[in-house]
Amino acid sequence: MSDLERLIAALADRYRIEREVGSGGMATVYLGEDLRHARRVAVKVLRPDLSAIVGAERFLNEIRVTANLQHPHILPLYDSGDADGLLFYVMPFVEGETLRERLRREKQLPIDEAVRLAREVASALDYAHRQGVIHRDIKPENILLQDGAALVTDFGIALAVSQAGGTRLTETGLSLGTPYYMSPEQATGDRQIDARSDIYALGAVLYEMLSGDPPHTGSTAQAVIAAVVTEEPRDIASRRPRIAPHIAEAVHRALEKLPADRFESAADFAKALEGPAAATGRYAAAPAARRTRPRRWVPAALLVAGLAAGLAAGRALFRSTPVHETRTRLTFTGDASAPAVSWDGRWLAYIRGQCRGAGSSCDGDLVVQELPRGTPSPVVVGASALTSPTWSPDGANLLVWMRPAGGEAGLYVVPRAGGVARKVADDAGNYDFADDRTVAVSRAGGSTVWLVDISSGQVRDSAVIGDGRWVLNSLSFNPANSLIAFGGFHGSTYHEGIADRRGRILDTLSTLGGGGWDGDGKHVLIFELGSQSVGRLLRVAVSGSGRFSGRPVEYLGGIRPDEWTGFSLTPTGYVLGDAGQTADVWVFQRGGAARRLTHSSSWYSGPAISPDGRAVAYVKLDAWGSNVYTAPFAGGAERPLTADSGARQLVRWLPDGREISDIVLGSGGRGLIAQEVWGLETGLRRLASLDPGFVIYEWRPDGTALALEINGRGVAVVDSIGRTLRSLSIADSLVGTSGSSLSPDGQELALAASRAGRTRVFAMRLADGAVRALADIPPVTGSHLLLERWASDGYLYFSRVIGVGPSELWRAPERGGTLQRYMAFPVACRQGQISLARDGQSGACLVYDDRPDLWLVERK
Repeated sequence: MSDLERLIAALADRYRIEREVGSGGMATVYLGEDLRHARRVAVKVLRPDLSAIVGAERFLNEIRVTANLQHPHILPLYDSGDADGLLFYVMPFVEGETLRERLRREKQLPIDEAVRLAREVASALDYAHRQGVIHRDIKPENILLQDGAALVTDFGIALAVSQAGGTRLTETGLSLGTPYYMSPEQATGDRQIDARSDIYALGAVLYEMLSGDPPHTGSTAQAVIAAVVTEEPRDIASRRPRIAPHIAEAVHRALEKLPADRFESAADFAKALEGPAAATGRYAAAPAARRTRPRRWVPAALLVAGLAAGLAAGRALFRSTPVHETRTRLTFTGDASAPAVSWDGRWLAYIRGQCRGAGSSCDGDLVVQELPRGTPSPVVVGASALTSPTWSPDGANLLVWMRPAGGEAGLYVVPRAGGVARKVADDAGNYDFADDRTVAVSRAGGSTVWLVDISSGQVRDSAVIGDGRWVLNSLSFNPANSLIAFGGFHGSTYHEGIADRRGRILDTLSTLGGGGWDGDGKHVLIFELGSQSVGRLLRVAVSGSGRFSGRPVEYLGGIRPDEWTGFSLTPTGYVLGDAGQTADVWVFQRGGAARRLTHSSSWYSGPAISPDGRAVAYVKLDAWGSNVYTAPFAGGAERPLTADSGARQLVRWLPDGREISDIVLGSGGRGLIAQEVWGLETGLRRLASLDPGFVIYEWRPDGTALALEINGRGVAVVDSIGRTLRSLSIADSLVGTSGSSLSPDGQELALAASRAGRTRVFAMRLADGAVRALADIPPVTGSHLLLERWASDGYLYFSRVIGVGPSELWRAPERGGTLQRYMAFPVACRQGQISLARDGQSGACLVYDDRPDLWLVERK
């Protein structure tokens, strides 16, 4: 009898066990119903090997202590006991998600919310500590989120196991605590663990909520523990400059190596997070300078091909440093370009409308929105000839060339909050703010820079760059020291240069492109266009005397001006205008409009609708690799099921619709092959290991799998452990060049073959390979049919391609008959990336899109 069967039998009079919902290092979790009180519960069963060492009586005696904990942010313990030798404990079943699941989805939390959650956990810890209970395993997995509030779970379980099991725990291979959140004294095996160990763990959790990563990482658990014991975590404020000094101070004090240097109590930690009054330590003042550090934008014009007609081919002089990047889509209108981020990284300005090409002028609106997900607010509407907005250092105004509706073309100052735009120049080839109240302007083809007051429009001063024979192509002011970074030609040679406010050249650097000041005021960024219209962004230091020091270092490579519609730095990365192709998952129903399920924060593939039509699974390219996600068909938050670097392209629902098969692809002698198939959702388990050249196609109702040979000439029926039950060869005349689909009962495979425009559909019986004819469809002029689904209503469903993409869904009776138009796709679903529900009434598909939108790219 299995553990689950033993548990069900032993608890039948008290709990109805429904299914397994997860497992961890100490216990397996089952969803159940408390029969006496008619409520849903989580029944957690201690690992059998752990139970044998701990002993029932000792464990239950220890766990009784935690049953007395009553606090609004502690998940209570309902029950515990011994069920036929299985030690279990019962807690409420929480419908929300864990903090870990939230972090997987969002990576970082808003600062205010992260601090609030930390203070709620600290409140729970302080209460428990005053009752003499130490948690010992505070981590995101043990913090539940219910209606936005934190609930600490498994309180005292690790302590109960530790006290009951003693030194024999090492026999189980169990480590009490998680390396990323272990205090140094816990990591080194100190037996005297007190409340300050929990404070360290909470500090590590808050560090991750704010920065996106734990304070210490490593390739192995041993490497993490070594870092916990010997290394200082990176300053949290340098990873997220907006973190207030008192918060940074509190986090780092909680993470001190010595317990004596941490907060005395969790209540003290919570109080330190409340306000600046508590920030008195070594981290209190330093973050302020980083938080207000300006970051200059790189004008979109720098990304235009043809900076100089005779530029040589790109030179591989500098190696880029590998970095980790995450992408978040900021706009969804398909007409956003020319992004500009304010100096403090808080505000984004961009042009929304029709543009004539990367870096060219646009007709439309000038829009401002707060990063990262503020509401777009147009500050100029219906203008023409809009180009390259730039920010004043204080973020109060924007400078943009345009022709306002009903007005004259010129250079205008536009308030960020909206209001009257003021014209400051009639002619401006290059422009920038010299300071908050002054604009620097140079005419196209000239070398003179005029300084104009933004209130009066009057010229305050002027300067001639060098000997007056420079043709300026870029102009960037550094208000901190009044130095001018400029790019342009002197004769036939292109230079990036530094000049003082009077125009005296301090230094020049021969480059292949122009640039502007980086936000720190100590570096200049240079864009170079190389061979095949691929560019890169370089960064070179500038000394206090205005001279270049050191060699340029590549900051970002692979820039394609024909695909990018603008670029602007933020304190932690950049905003990119990307006209390249994206992919999104859409869902649709017959007779209803299509609806976007995902919003192109990444690349998607292989959507699969669940058998009941209530959920969609898909592969998403995220920060870790190609991972499997699910989302409700009706809309809602997506949920990751994997978080690794597996090369996935396919997901398939298992017949009961409660689990997904994750197909991991590898490189083989015959191309991509499915090496392993894993079951997800109810706990990771291996479903099959396939022979090279075969890939799981669909799961049959009886639990076996159908695997197709990559060349389309063979089919195999595979059991749940990967053994081939039977293999069949597909005759040349039946090779499914127009798709294939499993029958609703799982006994046959439909193969659609196209010959001379005619589509013939055959059914191969999987028991013995016998073939019978199904539908015979005459040629359909100007289109291509692909078999998508053999549905339970007795119809074969086909996508029909007209022109560049599928636009309609057609169907024919499986026994033969007239092809009928079933529905028009509301969106341009990609053929071969369409998934229909069993009844053919709803589906999901992939839609490719090459409209320009803006993306926030965070670099680490």
